[in-house]
This record gives sequence, structure tokens and C-alpha cells, in this order.
Amino acid sequence: MKIKYMVPVFIVFGYNLAVYYGTKWINEGRMHHYVDLGVDQMIPLVSPFVLVYVLAFLQWAIGFYMIAREGDTLCKRFVGGELIAKSICAIIFIIYPTMMARPVLVGTDIFTRGLGLLYSMDTATNLFPSIHILDSYLVARASFKMKKVGKGYRVVMAIAFLLITMSVVFIKQHTVIDIIGGILVAELGLAIFRWIEKR
Repeated sequence: MKIKYMVPVFIVFGYNLAVYYGTKWINEGRMHHYVDLGVDQMIPLVSPFVLVYVLAFLQWAIGFYMIAREGDTLCKRFVGGELIAKSICAIIFIIYPTMMARPVLVGTDIFTRGLGLLYSMDTATNLFPSIHILDSYLVARASFKMKKVGKGYRVVMAIAFLLITMSVVFIKQHTVIDIIGGILVAELGLAIFRWIEKR
């Protein structure tokens, strides 16, 4: 593992923390909005998906490491697009703070306890757009642009994205609108970076 390939990983995670927790601090005490739809009420709580939710961080780390390994052009495009997208998230979080009601957890199994720990560590705010979806989508999307990886890597990244998408709603961390927002903001970040590149 080459250290230089870890630099984009540290940049992405560092900026992620700054945006996510910085805007939570700014929004403390402000009115937050509910953006859940009828469909969100129909989705059951499936606590084992907390494991998938947490493993998303591993997908991001591997994904951005592999993006850096692919070469400067792809790395600049996807890391640059990610940072722009994350900046857009920060603006949205401040302009339109969102939240959701979490269910009462019943059970003592390891997954329910793990979900309870997650709930205690992270408030149900900064939901739209979903950063979890944004980053998972970007690394999965980047895998289809890579020439140094095989089909198996692309399949794993695509499946990981689908499972992570399921996890955010099954553990009641996000709504369907948050998922759509995460994908759209990711694409907007990439589009803005391409526009900047051409200037």
C-alpha cells in the first residue's frame, strides 16, 4: 500500500468530518424540517443493516484509494467532484436543515444494540442530501471509469452501493428523498468540476 494513494482518502474523510459536524454545530438550536414521504413509513426497521451502514466507511476508503491508484486524471476528477459536492451539501445543510423521527428500538441482540449505539453517537440531522449515498455512489461510479481494475471490483462496488442504499433507509438514518439528493448532488459536483476543467 503506497502512502501517496492514501492522501485523497485523508482529504475526503477530513472534509467530510468538517462539513458534517461543522454544520451540525452551526445549526444547533435552529428549526429543522422533516422530509419523509409516505413510502418511508412503509419501510421496516431492519437492524442488521447497521453493519452495512458502518462498513460503508470501508467502501469509501478502498474506493478513493483505488481512484488515486488509477491515476492523476481520474483522481482529480472524482476527488475534486466529491469536494464540490460536499460543499454543496454544507450549503444545503445550513439553508435547509433536516431531521427525522427515529423508531423506539426493541430487543437486546447485537445489531439492535449496535444501532442504539449509532443513534446515541449521531443525531438524526444533516440528512438531505445523504453523504453516505453521495460517497458510496461516487466510488461505485468511478469504478466503471477505471482501467486498472477488473470486472469483479466493479461488481463489488456496485453491490456495495446498493446494500448501503438499502441500509440507510432500513436503519432509519435517511429517507428516500435523501438518497435521491445524494446521487443528484454527486453528479452536480462532477459536472461543476468538468466545467472548471474546461475553462
